[in-house]
Amino acid sequence: MDKQQGVAGVDISCLKGIGEKRAQQLAKMGLSTIEDLLEYYPRDYIDYTQAYCIAQAPQETRCVVRAAVLQIGEQQRVKSGKRLCRIDVGDKTGHMRMVYFNDSYTVTRLRTGEEYLFLGRVDVSTVPKSMTNPVVITSEQAQKTPLMPVYRQTSAVSSAFLFKCVCEALAYPRQTQEVLPRSLVEKYRLCSKEQALYMIHMPKTQEQVHQARRRLIYEEL
Repeated sequence: MDKQQGVAGVDISCLKGIGEKRAQQLAKMGLSTIEDLLEYYPRDYIDYTQAYCIAQAPQETRCVVRAAVLQIGEQQRVKSGKRLCRIDVGDKTGHMRMVYFNDSYTVTRLRTGEEYLFLGRVDVSTVPKSMTNPVVITSEQAQKTPLMPVYRQTSAVSSAFLFKCVCEALAYPRQTQEVLPRSLVEKYRLCSKEQALYMIHMPKTQEQVHQARRRLIYEEL
């Protein structure tokens, strides 16, 4: 593998949002430098371009549903000690209920009348059908990152946090060295290494994912 000029030995803690504790957690995953982060490729992607309306959302399947918040219920303490909040959402085709346990962070950021994309498993045994603790992003976020990368995570380090770290690493001043012969790049019409890094971590389309993977595979041969 080629080295990222200027970041091969740069400690990961120089990036925004990575303090000593976080650096230790990442080090346990083999991520100690900016280069390590850049070469920690996603294992999958969440395709927010394939959002369902409520009526067509597949049953008992993890999927993305686009809907507007209709009503945000009061947060309540249930017998188990958890804090529960029910949020009713809807579109032109129907209604759903988003149920959140111990997630005040998400609940307090939702706004009535605003449209969001919810990722979760649709439960049809409830009336109305529901999702429990779905991941939620705004329409603006979905436009910016239509294919959200999913990284191998641990109990201490989430995929979402890894994505933030990778974004910081991509923004860090550096110069990517090209190790593949120019003749090979031109013959097989490969993208540059720098392009591959952006397209593998922040793709706009599935075609970009394909191009990036194709380029990176050649480096492993």
